[in-house]
Amino acid sequence: MLKIFKILIVLAVIILAFFVFFSQREGEVSVTETGEGAEQTTLSITTLSFNEENFSGQRPQIVGKSILADAGRDYIDKRIAEFKRTADLEVPGLREKFGADNATFDYSIEIDARTEESESTKSLILSEYAYTGGASGNQSYRTFTALSAENKIIPLSHLVPADKQTPFTALVKEKLLAWRPEGNPEPVVFEDEVNALTFASFTNWSLTDENLTIYFDKYAIGPGSLGAVAWAMPVSEAKEFLH
Repeated sequence: MLKIFKILIVLAVIILAFFVFFSQREGEVSVTETGEGAEQTTLSITTLSFNEENFSGQRPQIVGKSILADAGRDYIDKRIAEFKRTADLEVPGLREKFGADNATFDYSIEIDARTEESESTKSLILSEYAYTGGASGNQSYRTFTALSAENKIIPLSHLVPADKQTPFTALVKEKLLAWRPEGNPEPVVFEDEVNALTFASFTNWSLTDENLTIYFDKYAIGPGSLGAVAWAMPVSEAKEFLH
């Protein structure tokens, strides 16, 4: 009887040990290192609206593990913080001078995010509208493109080698000058601004299997009425310049 009792005690200890072990395992959080070469997960993007004392706006909430997610979150945090510093510095004095009810000084910033991908790349495209008084606000883009296999952010020069950058730039200029958005029979860009473009001007870009899109901020290549431009060139027209 005593022997059976000892066996039962040993079994109870073993069962308790297993219970404690697996309870601890359930509470552990698996953390995947992000950065170049790290495992990637699908990005989830939602929009968060906010109101600060001196400005308001909306920003993307990016959830996921990848170098694109890290780059996007870092850029958005820094951009909102920069805008907040400007608003906190300028708005109180403007309200005091012109009145708190003057809507001209309702500073705001809106950042939207979306993704695109090709067979070998993934892109995060951030579009921004910032209003700091006046008749209209400013529009701009910030993009990040990464190699899917390596989880590594790359510049356009990774796709367009150095010996092909000059003719590639010439082709982009030619097509921009001939560009006629639907419903616009006349030129919509400024010739001088387009002619002044260099390969270094193409810092914001994204790629799908169909199009290579180059992004220009408001006023960069045309009048303010044109706004920020997402200009898409079919990959078939640029393939001789691409790796």
